[in-house]
Amino acid sequence: MGPLLQKEVESQLLIDLIPYGIDPNGLSIDWTEACEEGHCTEAIDGNLEDLSSVAVVNCSGEVIAEGWMDFIHDGGNAPLYVFWLFLGVMRNGAWVEMKKTPHIPEHIWARLPESTRQLCAKEAEYGTRWAKDPLVLSWKLKSA
Repeated sequence: MGPLLQKEVESQLLIDLIPYGIDPNGLSIDWTEACEEGHCTEAIDGNLEDLSSVAVVNCSGEVIAEGWMDFIHDGGNAPLYVFWLFLGVMRNGAWVEMKKTPHIPEHIWARLPESTRQLCAKEAEYGTRWAKDPLVLSWKLKSA
């Protein structure tokens, strides 16, 4: 991941904490334990792969959240949508699972342009990753 891509991914992951009730101010992404999971794209200035064990740390270096990041990307210069596929948050000394299902979050789906939704729905090349997602399937039924 090039420096521009990393900055964009980190920015989007921190913003994506907001729907889960986490204020991203003063937080940063820790890639130390991140593990590549196989879904790849070329974007901005490098290669992006979905990653598990991505940590969110506060200014004291304490892990306050951890999860698996994923993305939707049409390729080339198309917009990149990065989000938490799974997310656990430390609350009162215990881990709370905020996102347990490996589906596109509704708040991300709502932002996608029609062209990106169409690509997600295709069961070939790009869309294979998301074609069976519940939001994609529901959208396909409504669009038919």
